[in-house]
Parts: sequence; C-alpha cells; structure tokens
Amino acid sequence: MLRPASDSPASLSSSIASPSCHDALESLLCTEDGSLSDFDDVRDIAEEDGDWGAAHLAGQLYAGAAGEWPALNGHGALPPRPSLRFKLPDSSTAVAMLRLDHAPQRNDPAPTVPTDPTVIASPDASAAASGDAADAHRRLPEPHRRALAGWMLSAAASRGLELPTLAAAVELLDRFVEVAEVGEWGPVPAPDCLLQLLAMACLSLASKYVEGSRLLLRHWTSLAVDEYGLPMYEDADLSRMELCVLRALGWRLHTPTPATCLLHMIASCSSCSSSSSSGGGGRGGVAAAVATATPSGNASRTAAEAAEAAAAEQGLGPAAAAGGGAAARGAAVAAAAAAAASEVRLRRVADAAAALVELSLLCDAFLSYEPATVAAACLTLAERVVDAAAAASAGIQPPSPPYNASAASAAAGAAAAVGLSLDGLAPRLGPCLSDLEAAYLAARGA
Repeated sequence: MLRPASDSPASLSSSIASPSCHDALESLLCTEDGSLSDFDDVRDIAEEDGDWGAAHLAGQLYAGAAGEWPALNGHGALPPRPSLRFKLPDSSTAVAMLRLDHAPQRNDPAPTVPTDPTVIASPDASAAASGDAADAHRRLPEPHRRALAGWMLSAAASRGLELPTLAAAVELLDRFVEVAEVGEWGPVPAPDCLLQLLAMACLSLASKYVEGSRLLLRHWTSLAVDEYGLPMYEDADLSRMELCVLRALGWRLHTPTPATCLLHMIASCSSCSSSSSSGGGGRGGVAAAVATATPSGNASRTAAEAAEAAAAEQGLGPAAAAGGGAAARGAAVAAAAAAAASEVRLRRVADAAAALVELSLLCDAFLSYEPATVAAACLTLAERVVDAAAAASAGIQPPSPPYNASAASAAAGAAAAVGLSLDGLAPRLGPCLSDLEAAYLAARGA
C-alpha cells in the first residue's frame, strides 16, 4: 500500500510485491522488444512491509509526512534559497520567450492519443491534455503527488539538475496522470510499486529535453533501492517507462512551467532595467554605469570632453570644465552604485522566487493556475520577503483585498515588457498569491 514517508530520514521507496510489479509493467508497456526486470532476489518482500521512506538517496532528503510541508532550504531563513541550480537566460531574448510562454496552450494541436491498448491513455486524452478544463483533470491523490514531487526534488538535487528541469519533470508527471486510464489501481495510473519508476522516467526525460543531459539510465535507477540496498528496477524498466510516457503524451514534451515563466520574467525585468540605465543603448546595466564611472573608460572621457566644450562655449576656464567633468563622473558613480544595488536585489528576489517555485511544485493547489500566474505570485511574494529581510523583519503581511497590483513591481514590469497588463499576463494572481503565502507560512512552521 502506498503511504507517505515515516519519520525516518529518507526519501521514497515504493512497495515491491514481486508478482505485482512484474505484471504491472507487462500491462503498462509493450513487451515485444526486451525482458522486464527480474526481482527474484527480493520476492520475499511483502508489499505491506515496503516503507515509503526506506530508499537511500544522496543529498538532503524529503521526509515530510502527510499533512506536513518540507522545511524551506536554509531552515526557514529569510529570504529562502532554492535547492536546485537557477541561472538566468540571456535578457535579450527574455521578452520574446515570455510571449511564447504566454501563448494560449489550448490553441496548440492536441497530442495524438495512441491506439495501442498497452499504452494507458483514455479515449478523451486529447481533451484532457488541451488544458480547457484544468479543474476537471484527473490528478494523483494529494499525499501521493506531494511525496512523489518531494522525492523528485531530492533526486534532481542529487543529480545536479536545474529548477526548470524539475518543473518540466513534474509537469510530465501531471500530464501523464491526466491522460491515464482509470484501471484496476483506482485513482492512480499505476500500481504503487511503479509510481517511483514513473517519477524517475519523468526526471530522465526532462533532463534530456531541457538540459541535454548525458546521465545514464543507471544514474537514475541507482536512486531506487529497497531496505536491503538492492535495486528496485533495471535500466530496461526505466527505458520502457520513458517510452510509455512519451506515447501517452503524444511525444509532446514542451509546455510552459512556472520555472520557465519565472526565468523569463526576471530576465525581462533585468533587460528593461538595463535599457533604461543605458538610455536605450546596447551595453546597459551595471557594466555601462561602471564604464562611465571609471576615469579610464571611453564614456568617462566623453563626459569630460563634453564638459570642456560646454565651458569653452560659455567662455569659462579649464577649472570650470574640470569641475563639470568631476560632476559628471560623480553622477555616473552614483548611477553605478544604484544599478549595482538594484541588480543585487533582483538576484536575491530571483533566488527567493525560485525557492517558492520549488515549494509550489509540491502542492496540487497550484495546478488550477496558469504557469505565468504561479511565477508572478512567486516573484511578488519573493519581493516582499526580500524587502522584509532587508528591513530586519521576520514576518510578512497578507495581501489586503482587493489585490493591489502595484505591489508586484517586478511582475508588473515583466508584463509591461511584453505589452500586457498584469491581469492579462497572470490571471487570478490574487488568489494564487494567497495560496502561495499560506504554503510558505506552513513551510516555515508559522
């Protein structure tokens, strides 16, 4: 029976009933091109004896029981820090990528639903995958999904993956569940002993698609061992589960996620800030301001030459010109300091928002929101948390209804960059922000 982690400090271990796991793979996957895993060495392990928290996994493990939230990385410190790598993309393409992320997914061609009866897809999978009725989509039971997503976070951290990769993997898991046929296992698309294999397959596919990862199958299967240290799955099992997921989703892997939307929002804000700092020029940002402030820089010499020319026109001497040049350099130094402080704050906001995206992936309440809405909520709450930390305040205040969009300066800036209102880019931002704040406070143990 599938159950959340116990108090033991470990991540996830699905129950292994020897015949059930073997037979389940045969019923889920095509079996004409290879053999399935042979679990003769562990056939004496009863399903009831399997412990969800018995697997050995490198790195910090998620061990939250039902009704609990994992502690934020940094033991609730303000602001929170992400567990996974989070690097910003090139700001020059961020606005275009954010527009692509915002394009309505319902207008995309629906994935082709395979007719092979061995692939667990329902006849109405196309409608479920189109996103027209998100609230009506089939989902894993909340404890199952939270435990799986938590284990996927730990597994991704142990393999050095990036946050967008984890978000893509969780998205694959949710989409697979949406199109999965209700069968003999009830509300889950596979027996308990295969849910961890499904999670590994989604991680493996996402790492290949998002990062071009060269991780071998054994690097994933080594994460799932039983209480005796024996592997639960073979490489062939993982490969076949990957094929099952791909077929069920019609080989359509790319969908926007909160992580990708967050990346493009932050980069859009950085791009707009750089453009305004440079007066529309190409260099922009801290680099341009520092170059202007440096006496040896071309921009600094230009400012001094302009001051000399202005002084000569007014019949003033070199001393006045030197004073004008010093004033220009002083203004440039002040601009450089302000730009540097702004970028440092934006980096802190980005880290806090990434940690909140990680948190949102564990809660199925955010499945009813658009990815851009979740990203904007994470960015808005991150701003408040970072500013509260800077002011030496440990608490955050809930948003006062009606939601004041002006408080979301970074999210509003990203919306303006793509030519949309904040409500247009992130619909239902107020309720999403309230849900995120509740999850954040619960994670901090408030």
